[in-house]
Amino acid sequence: MEEKGLVERIREGDKDSFVYIVDLYKKQLVMFCYSYVKDLQEAEDISQEVFLKFYQNISKYRCECSLKTYLFYIARSTCIDFLRRKKLKEVLTKQQQKSPTSVSG
Repeated sequence: MEEKGLVERIREGDKDSFVYIVDLYKKQLVMFCYSYVKDLQEAEDISQEVFLKFYQNISKYRCECSLKTYLFYIARSTCIDFLRRKKLKEVLTKQQQKSPTSVSG
């Protein structure tokens, strides 16, 4: 199927076209995300988030690049955001462990 036609059908509310896109790219996206996060469950979750972002922002897609490129761009950004949040969470956890939990008076 032609990508531009698929995108137009999704914009018009055709859920089958969206499912087709998900089926076409899901495995590739999961493996791509896994290469960043090194956790299969997280990679699957991020991939779902990528498709959700694509669907919610489909009006912004201008067909200037291939749909695959666009999805992988979203995936890369989402993985980087995930890793930043994970690192921040680890830093905060370490700080909490170093801080005294109770104040003696």
